[in-house]
Amino acid sequence: MIVEERKTRQQDVMQKLTRSNSNALFGVMGGKFSEGMDYPNNLLTCVVTVGLPYATWSVYQKALIDYFDSQFPGKGRDCAYLTPAIFRLVQACGRVHRSAKDKGCIVMLDERVTRPNIRYLLPSYYQKEMKIVRNSLDCGENINRFWELHQ
Repeated sequence: MIVEERKTRQQDVMQKLTRSNSNALFGVMGGKFSEGMDYPNNLLTCVVTVGLPYATWSVYQKALIDYFDSQFPGKGRDCAYLTPAIFRLVQACGRVHRSAKDKGCIVMLDERVTRPNIRYLLPSYYQKEMKIVRNSLDCGENINRFWELHQ
């Protein structure tokens, strides 16, 4: 088990991941392991995200929403709050597929991604391939089925 902490270094994580194929890497969406880092040679085989990585609510965030509302009436929250969260979610999920040869599954544990106003912000191939499951058993069965088809 590898847990992202402030002091965790990328090179240490890469060494641990390459030494064993039985790892779990826990990180933060928007953190150092979910954006701007590649995992070559199918080093990651599954990404599980929990929740949507919304920005911390603050005076700054409220001002940003207000600004976008003034520029695009009624769209301030989408522009300043929702869309950046979706970008961080997609970045984190994208770590598992870095080349055409990579195979991996993506699990998004947040039912909000199935809502039409959020789902349409996801890449079209996510929307096309997404399977909605209602419990952990169905999720596990879908992951097993994915690997049976892609091994």
